[in-house]
Amino acid sequence: MSAPEFPAEIPAGLDLAAIAGGTVVDVIFRDDRPDGFSLANIRLAPDYILPTHSHDVDCLYYVQSGWIVLGRRRIDSGGGFLVLAERPYGYRAGPEGATVLEFRKSTGFNMVISAMPSAKWQEIVDVARRHDGWPDFVETVALPR
Repeated sequence: MSAPEFPAEIPAGLDLAAIAGGTVVDVIFRDDRPDGFSLANIRLAPDYILPTHSHDVDCLYYVQSGWIVLGRRRIDSGGGFLVLAERPYGYRAGPEGATVLEFRKSTGFNMVISAMPSAKWQEIVDVARRHDGWPDFVETVALPR
């Protein structure tokens, strides 16, 4: 993944580095070919908000634990959803956090963050700051060979 592209209208003084707090991404598998598959394990802190964004490739998600809210839908553990390329989306983890598997038929993709109201940006940063340093344990995820 390339570095995220942020919109120009982000409120002045907002600490975007804080957004990284509350999420851990482990790439479990990445094919050697650019058009090969990739699989990532994404762990989200309680109530973590993934900003609305889009990618240039399709992505299939599987909620492994906890639940998330995608638009007006709650997707529980064992559920999944597909996001087509160039379609903006974002989601929020439930109060216990969530773990989501992300499948792509690509090993490289972009991430374009959508413009949002100042209040939404502030909420995203505030929630992420509550989980700075999360998790306070080390965990690695790997598939058996």
